[in-house]
Amino acid sequence: MKKYIKQIATFALIAILASCDAADDNIEYSTAGGNVVPTTSSISRLDNNYNLPLNTFTKEGVTVSKVEIYKNAAKTTSDPIVLGDKVADATLTDGKATFNTSSLGSFDVFPVTSGGTTTLTGKTGSYALAIISSYSDGSTTRATWTLTVGKGIVWQIYNADGDPVTNATSGVTTAPYNGTEPVIITFAPVKKSTTVVNSIVGEWSKNGGAFSALPGTLPTTRQDLDIAAIPYSTYGGLAAGDKITYRFTITAGTQTDAISTTVTFN
Repeated sequence: MKKYIKQIATFALIAILASCDAADDNIEYSTAGGNVVPTTSSISRLDNNYNLPLNTFTKEGVTVSKVEIYKNAAKTTSDPIVLGDKVADATLTDGKATFNTSSLGSFDVFPVTSGGTTTLTGKTGSYALAIISSYSDGSTTRATWTLTVGKGIVWQIYNADGDPVTNATSGVTTAPYNGTEPVIITFAPVKKSTTVVNSIVGEWSKNGGAFSALPGTLPTTRQDLDIAAIPYSTYGGLAAGDKITYRFTITAGTQTDAISTTVTFN
């Protein structure tokens, strides 16, 4: 029994260190029958049909009876859990609880504030959630959980060690006109391993005009694209000073995301 209690306390400490939210709702592990710990605090907007696992831990002789996920409507740290709409009853199998992220609803309605006005048009954001777990010994635990929904496709650059790392931009703003050296832009999907990417489509626009498809088919994995190797005829010709905007749209099921970058050829 001491072994199981030690496991529960250890994972409680991990949860507290990983998120300040977890520290807001102290659980008395000497009386609780167990603990339920999310395996992640972030997904991408492509992961809208993902069976998200939570690890379950119990004292010897105790089982998890139910795990419920709610929206957390709390506004103050003094009252850290205020149950809002129920998201899902988790499925309990083989020591894990899972729920499908589609039960969170659309990933296209996160609040965005601009000019003092807030609209529900954001494509990334976070959910304040509460996990309510019940155990066969009659005890329950309550824990806060912030789940962040991030980009489904990102720019990458290479660091000093030659490793690709996520970057806010492509890192390329200019390219030599009629140059012969490669000019590489790198992009990559962001998703959980079970989320299937259907396609990544590349497009171009010259000097703010309409977008047209880039030649060829792009892989659905990380890509180093040499834009200097794209024939100028693709753009209907190119003159020094022209600006080409490259846009890449990723699709996974019904979910999409896109990034773009503008490069001046001079």
